[in-house]
Amino acid sequence: MGHRALLFKTGSGLFLALERGDTVQEEISMNFCISTRELRLSAKLAKEAARALAQPYHTGALVDLILCEEGCEAVGAFLAAELGGGSVLSLNRGSDIHIGTLRLSEQETCTREELPLRGKSILLLTDLLMSPKRARRAADYILGSGAALSGVCALFGVPGEVEKRKIQCLFEASDLSGFCTWREENGLSDGPLRSDTGK
Repeated sequence: MGHRALLFKTGSGLFLALERGDTVQEEISMNFCISTRELRLSAKLAKEAARALAQPYHTGALVDLILCEEGCEAVGAFLAAELGGGSVLSLNRGSDIHIGTLRLSEQETCTREELPLRGKSILLLTDLLMSPKRARRAADYILGSGAALSGVCALFGVPGEVEKRKIQCLFEASDLSGFCTWREENGLSDGPLRSDTGK
């Protein structure tokens, strides 16, 4: 691995730890190793991250349940509190929004707990979302369970859409100068998916 650095979110105390060097998330290779550990484990940072992620959902989506990728439960709990205690105009004001854990891997997508999903409006919260295919797999699981998808948000990710809903990223790939991703099949790269060299 290469040089360690921090990426700060302008106007906040939020940051990601990163190191130059190739890493892989499922089928996507990246030229940085990105750690959201502090955002997920520090109560202060998790609460601030939740406040930033909640903004588009105060007036734009009803949320009954937040399904958090494993490890994101603290951010999810603060996100539920932020949405439930929102402004007078918030669709979720006064709601008791529940949180659950989603196992999201190439092999399986399931909830850790036995959760009744049918009829719920679900917000998906992920850690690193580098592939729209990964978000699509989670959305298919949610919709296949008889629930509605209220939105998708990620601590770090590549922007996109799932079920005509914009993926809300706390940190986007474009925030990181020189960041790029690529797919490798049979050990051969098929070229970059995204390259952000400016900034």
